[in-house]
This record gives sequence, structure tokens and C-alpha cells, in this order.
Amino acid sequence: MLLVIFGPLVFALSIFDGFQDNYLQWIARFINVNLYLPIALLILSIVQEILIFVLEMEIAQINAMLIYEPKLFFVSNLIVPVCGIFGMAMVPKISSWIIHASGTNSGGGRLVRTAAVMAITKGAMK
Repeated sequence: MLLVIFGPLVFALSIFDGFQDNYLQWIARFINVNLYLPIALLILSIVQEILIFVLEMEIAQINAMLIYEPKLFFVSNLIVPVCGIFGMAMVPKISSWIIHASGTNSGGGRLVRTAAVMAITKGAMK
């Protein structure tokens, strides 16, 4: 939401010296953040399919057993949800692999350089 609110401000500030590349960073970050939902849904659907497969295997094993022992069936109760949690925690990293949205390193560096040039030249325009 903040990216949408501050988008016009970023485009307006991009006309000033030192802020030229900020709108490109904003676009990259906007696309990066908007990829979170499709990636999360993809990971959730993969985890769901794995869970369905594991549960079907466990049901077949339970039907084949004479005495039910719940301590043998920990995959669907522990391992698959932990893999899902790990996958959901990796959504921002996966999104940054698709669209690299760096921090403010280059923009901040250019801003510092511009301020240094203005201080040296006492604000004279070139």
C-alpha cells in the first residue's frame, strides 16, 4: 500500500539531480512485492499436493496394519507443515530472485555525491 501511495512522489522527485534512478528502483520494488502472492499461492499448492500424497500413503499403511500406532505417522503432522512454513518464509527471497529490488544503496550513494558536489561548489548549478 505504501508503494502505491508514494509512487507519484517518487516520480515527481525523479526530476531532481541525485534522484534520477529512484523511479526505476520503485518500479522494481513494486513488481517484487506484487509477486509475493503468486509465489505464496504456488508454494501453498505444492505443499497441499505433497500433503495429500503423504496422507494417502499413510491411510494405505493404516489400513494394512493390524494395530494402529500413531507414533509411526509423523510426516503429515510435522514434516510437511514445517516444509510449508519454511517455503512461506522464503517467499521474499524467491521474489527477489525473479525481480531484484535492491535497497537504497545506489540512490543513497548518488544523493550523498550530489550533496558533496553542491557543498563543494556552494550550490552553483552547472
